[in-house]
Amino acid sequence: MSGRVKLRALFIEDSPDDALLLARQLGTAGYDVTYERVDDRESLDAALASAAWDVVFSDHTMPGFGSQVALRLVRSRDPDVPFIILSGTMGEDVAVEAMHAGANDYLVKGKTRRLAVILDRELRQASGRAARRSLERAFAAMRDVASAVGRLPEPAAVAALATKHARALLDADAALLLAWDPDAGVLRVLSGAGPPEVMKPSTVRAGEGASGLAFERRDAVSVDDYGTWNLAVPANAGLVKSALSVPLLVGDRAIGALTAASLRPRAFTPEQTQLLQLLASEIAPTLEAGRLFNQVERERLEAEALAEAGKLIAAGTVARDALGAILVALQRIAAVESAALVVPDGEGFRIAAAVGLPESVIGTRFPRSDAVVGRALATGQLQLAGQTEAPSALEVRTGVRLALAVPIRRNDVVIGALAVGGSSDRHFASREVRLLQRFADHFAMALENDRLMAEASARAAELERLAHFDVATQLPNRFLFRERLRDAFASAERRGTPLSVLLLDLDHFKDTNDAFGHEVGDAVLREIGPRIRRGVEGLEEISRVGGDEFAMMLVDAGPSEALAMARRVLEVFERPFSAFGQLLLVRASVGTATAPRDGNDPDAIIRCAEVALEAAKRRGVGTMAYAVEHDQYAPSRLALMAQLRQAIDEGQLLLHYQPIVELGARPRVMEALVRWRHPKRGMVQPNEFIPLAERAGLMKPLTKWVLAEALRQCRAWRDAGHELSVAVNLSMRTLHDAELPQIVRDLLAASRCEPGWLDLEITESDVMADPKGAIEILAKLRALGVRMAIDDFGTGYSSLAYLNRLDVDEVKIDRSFIGTMTVDASSAAIVRATIDLGHGLGLLVVAEGVEDAAILEALRALRCDLAQGFLFAKPMPAAQIEEWLVAAR
Repeated sequence: MSGRVKLRALFIEDSPDDALLLARQLGTAGYDVTYERVDDRESLDAALASAAWDVVFSDHTMPGFGSQVALRLVRSRDPDVPFIILSGTMGEDVAVEAMHAGANDYLVKGKTRRLAVILDRELRQASGRAARRSLERAFAAMRDVASAVGRLPEPAAVAALATKHARALLDADAALLLAWDPDAGVLRVLSGAGPPEVMKPSTVRAGEGASGLAFERRDAVSVDDYGTWNLAVPANAGLVKSALSVPLLVGDRAIGALTAASLRPRAFTPEQTQLLQLLASEIAPTLEAGRLFNQVERERLEAEALAEAGKLIAAGTVARDALGAILVALQRIAAVESAALVVPDGEGFRIAAAVGLPESVIGTRFPRSDAVVGRALATGQLQLAGQTEAPSALEVRTGVRLALAVPIRRNDVVIGALAVGGSSDRHFASREVRLLQRFADHFAMALENDRLMAEASARAAELERLAHFDVATQLPNRFLFRERLRDAFASAERRGTPLSVLLLDLDHFKDTNDAFGHEVGDAVLREIGPRIRRGVEGLEEISRVGGDEFAMMLVDAGPSEALAMARRVLEVFERPFSAFGQLLLVRASVGTATAPRDGNDPDAIIRCAEVALEAAKRRGVGTMAYAVEHDQYAPSRLALMAQLRQAIDEGQLLLHYQPIVELGARPRVMEALVRWRHPKRGMVQPNEFIPLAERAGLMKPLTKWVLAEALRQCRAWRDAGHELSVAVNLSMRTLHDAELPQIVRDLLAASRCEPGWLDLEITESDVMADPKGAIEILAKLRALGVRMAIDDFGTGYSSLAYLNRLDVDEVKIDRSFIGTMTVDASSAAIVRATIDLGHGLGLLVVAEGVEDAAILEALRALRCDLAQGFLFAKPMPAAQIEEWLVAAR
């Protein structure tokens, strides 16, 4: 069992047999499972309160207590724990809805082949979220404390801030800060957060309890079983079960201790010890400065310089300029001629920042020697240069004598040195040495911040890689393939060249897995990409887009070239694969589709390639190019396209309107949304016929009809006393139509509407298809007095440089961010940044998809200007808008 991963799982399941089966499946997947089964709200609530869980599995259709209710309760307690839904009857729509509500994934009972992959992914992502949250809390605490440092508050205020953050960062039941009282010879509780009983007694001696021992040793003290520890303070030994204490150090002098206490047995981790030490090292100089603030002016200046350095560090700013700013402060306060921050680099050291030295030495690597810097790095002790000491390579190059070097340490490891220049007769007083050592402590935090941020960046890069690459084969996955295909589409469209997609599927590969095992099957899958690359030239992209399905892309290749390439791809499968001593003959089928012949967008081409692949597999011919006769949907699409022409001419189209309101709830604009009342099919939604209109060249007459009808209705509303404008969406083809400004001018004149009553909405992706052309068209429209808006902002490939040049009046934040802003920190950050950006550019900001009051209140707090969504009204015919306006008053 030593190689198995321990897993604490909570099963929301009314069937003990199903729970046991799931536990066995988890065991088969490599997990050492400890689980608890609950089947109602009360038992779930108790389980969540009693323990922390690695994962939650929930039956979707449990009588009286389904997965949606359970999901809300779990998310209210733990927003990060993976929540996976199990069901025997769950449809895809319901599954998607559940995942939108916060579920991480779903599995069909009895079909748990994806269990291990899903669980491994979700556990890693949950761990990443928890790590990021912990890091964010640490940085927030450091920023908060650094801000307090800058204000030089009273020691009691600093202590209160420290205990608050120490308790939160370590998830402790209590935190205490004790300051050394030299007159009484005791440590005295200056501030405490938690149960009052833990704060007793108010004083302890050096060496007594975790706080006294940390103070005496000037090192961290962690006690897992405090109640039986022989140095425990009797007054709280019966209550406190575990404790962690770190000394508050100023230079090498202890002035107190910062302690975290737990009322239940636990082991504090090395990372938690580092966090507490980081917090302690940040506040210790401030406590000391606060106590001595009124003694001498020099110490006030020293404290200000340290506070300035602390701000830069706690803000996560460890770039070269920030380090240089700290050194400038040191140079001013300590009255040194020059100073440098050096860090180990292999067998030598590198200059990370410097002041008073030539700019060219920053970033330069120097060999270690027996000179002052080399000795400080080697010994971890402060070093003074001897009067007859031979100059080092750094001193020879710069012409500056280094008189003293202070090692920079973190957790007893030397991670750098602070070197200062001075003449041979320069004497450093003990006070100056202490100041340099305090700056060295700050640089230790800066370098630690740099390490933590580098680790976070590496984790983010790994998460990004996992999101775009298949784990088993290291090939691009479906998501990345679609992304690159979109880029290739745009390029091919600009150049007017064809683009082909090949989809390859392994024939009867399940039989290979069943016969030889998934380990052998995975080895074959890993070999497919490299083998195709070696055997076939000219393929732009190879991706794994499914279990045994691969996709390839060919630029500047028509149908015949694609089919020829497909045959060459199949030739590489004529030679057997070798895996774990097995020779396996694997067969495959390939379907091809070519743009623009078979479709004008990536999704259409992929679908056509899938149709061709199915035809190739069905007929057993190996390769097949897309043909309409293979596609059961093509005739109906063509028929609908022809009927759309008639619909525009015969009055089958109508407009629904959705209000866009000011956050005070006053309606300002009605967005026009086109519908098709088909005589046989009933109401046809725009997402079905708009692509047909684009493909059939009908966007211009369709847009003219929508604009004319919307302006006619706007005139009618104005005549009825409603001060309303109308908004109309423009497609990419319409936006780049040189005749658009004249069309709008004519329709405004015909409808007797003012230009300012018309809002035209465009997407950022449509603008970026031809930014220069879009800017010219927009300028002509704005010259008419028409208002312009960027729709679905944040979802496309935008350019802030072009956004600043676009003559628009407002931006509309996409509903995908608005709908999740109250439950997802990333969405909230995007919404906040977009509102700030819009206001900074002098634009109004509209939020799309506002569906509940909580989102509305959050938008009000962020000073969003306008909103649109079901909270206010669904799209409705013009006649119902009249009634809605009366009710809205």
